[in-house]
Amino acid sequence: MVNKKRVFLAIIPPPEIIDAIKQSIAPLQILPVRFLAEEMWHVTLHFLGYTDEADIHELNAIARQCVENIPAFEIALSDLSWGPSDNTPRMIWLNLDVSKEYLDLVRCLRVKLKTAQKTGRLPQFVLKKEQFGEKIHSHITLARFK
Repeated sequence: MVNKKRVFLAIIPPPEIIDAIKQSIAPLQILPVRFLAEEMWHVTLHFLGYTDEADIHELNAIARQCVENIPAFEIALSDLSWGPSDNTPRMIWLNLDVSKEYLDLVRCLRVKLKTAQKTGRLPQFVLKKEQFGEKIHSHITLARFK
């Protein structure tokens, strides 16, 4: 039996950013939404869906290869929006202003994942078509509508 996990490559915000987010959304606690626990806050670099545990080692190797070649970078908190924008909104997102280095990291992951799939090192994941497009909407999901 194959054991699958819901997998994504992500950045966990440092404690000082978590604190800043908590302070900025405190007035929103009156909204009829379910706020995610701060331990769940992350910036998704690439969502992979349900993945065999056996493939996680290869995914870690790909992530390490990309991170080794990208200098440290900053991400700035921007504004709030509803998401996803193409459907009836289900979430509150904290949008981010990202650097060139962040975008280089996301693109490196995309290229290496596609290559690993084409060469058979990784199976074909259930990927959304837009994940390999140029548009990158970086955000942290803060809440879901009840």
